[in-house]
Amino acid sequence: LRLEAGSRLDVADGAVVRVRKGGTLELMGGSTLNVASGGLVIIEEDVVDENDGRLVYHPDARINLDATTSELEISGQLVIKENATFTTSRQVDPNTTYGRVRFSNTDQPSMNVTAEANTRFVLRSTILARKILYVEQESLYGPEELVEFTLRRGTAVLSNKSRIVPTVSNLCSVNFIAARVTSPTWERNTHRGVRLNGQGILTLEGSTFSNGRYGIYSYNTVLGNTPELNDCLFENCDKGMYNYDKGIIATDSRFIGCDDGLYCEQMTKSSRLEHCTAANNQRYGVYFRGVTKLRVSDPDFKWNDVGLAVHQANAFVECGNVSENRAAGFTVNGGAILMLQTSDGSSHQAVTAIDNPVTISCSLASNCGLKYGYNSLRPEMTGQQNTLSGTFLCQPYALYQEAYRNNWNGTVGTPLTTADYSITACGSPLYFVDPNSEAETACGQAIPPCPDPPCPDWPDEFTYCPTCDEVDTDEYGNVKLNVASAAARSVAENDALAGNEKEAIVGLNQILMNDIPAPSADEMYLLEYDTPS
Repeated sequence: LRLEAGSRLDVADGAVVRVRKGGTLELMGGSTLNVASGGLVIIEEDVVDENDGRLVYHPDARINLDATTSELEISGQLVIKENATFTTSRQVDPNTTYGRVRFSNTDQPSMNVTAEANTRFVLRSTILARKILYVEQESLYGPEELVEFTLRRGTAVLSNKSRIVPTVSNLCSVNFIAARVTSPTWERNTHRGVRLNGQGILTLEGSTFSNGRYGIYSYNTVLGNTPELNDCLFENCDKGMYNYDKGIIATDSRFIGCDDGLYCEQMTKSSRLEHCTAANNQRYGVYFRGVTKLRVSDPDFKWNDVGLAVHQANAFVECGNVSENRAAGFTVNGGAILMLQTSDGSSHQAVTAIDNPVTISCSLASNCGLKYGYNSLRPEMTGQQNTLSGTFLCQPYALYQEAYRNNWNGTVGTPLTTADYSITACGSPLYFVDPNSEAETACGQAIPPCPDPPCPDWPDEFTYCPTCDEVDTDEYGNVKLNVASAAARSVAENDALAGNEKEAIVGLNQILMNDIPAPSADEMYLLEYDTPS
């Protein structure tokens, strides 16, 4: 079936257009495929003879998925013709994906998207919570001919073991902007998130990667570039972000509730973390290994087993908070150096590292720089637990190490004693000297936990609500109450969207139609229930 320029195929509510194995649906430039609410277009796969059905998409063709329940399922092949941008939209808005695009090929690997020169794959919606892409196959691979691979302001849902693999090319623009990649439910499954390969034109901004083995797996050796991310959330994964080789630059990003938040291996380029949060991770908030430098500015690393683990590298930390971790605030291993002071003698912005069982735990570390650091280093139990503990490498050290101007045990004006630390090098003790302990100094984003809603600081109930139940809505799908509420608020505030307030009211009405029999305090706040007296 070929739709020529100016022709139209309408798929009504409840209707199915099925492109059988061996068949082709070809959309020429200027043709339109309209799929109403409840309508379905299926491109079949031929499992036995590999003669799949095909959807052939030409430049200026248009697929309108006009409701959240309109669906295009590609089990067979998608062919994107030269200069075409594959996307879906709706009749009233040519720039917005509304319904669902589902990839469900059973091949291993599932290479069911092909493209010609100068082509693009773009899915974009207006609401983060709207599920616009479903990957139910081994991987969704971007062909090497693509010059753009974009998911913007919408959610990709990945089944067990699935992943998204954008085009492996330094000529392709790869973008995840205000997007989300997650499992079908709020439970963690075995999806593998987004596989990156060190692409040179990469934008990771305002996006969430959650509920899988990996949020992002970035193997940077392939193309040789360092990923940069801004305002991204990695939540409830085995590893929030796994980063191999080169470096990483992360700003205002959060690694929450994973086994390991940010895990970096074989780092060979200088890296930087600015205003980042790593909290409630089972092992490491941030693990960093490699023969290079790491600069951490204004961290908030708390409630992990270890806040920041450094292996081999030289880590410079200033300002911020590395407190209340279960085993240690910092671990410094394998010849690594931890600098909680400036390298040039200028004033150091103090780090708050308190209420960790061990503040800095060392295993064959090269050194810890603490001179004129002004850091607060009090462990949970002063006099019983060490601020500085473990071993340094066997190399010449001054017997007395200067560690002036820190607060070690909560007291002020007293000298540091061996009751507060225990460090040996080649079996012999090293002594640290601070004759005049400073008063505790706070700097940066050390945010206390929220006792009662509403809370002005992140995480608030709209972004993080572990007690929230799921609600069932046509507008946002089956999502947690806080996610649906945040989506409705986002639409209401988006004055660039035609009819935004009306659309937000429709979504809010669908939220309120759900029965929540025993709402938590967070849910009461989101629903504006009166608090029981």
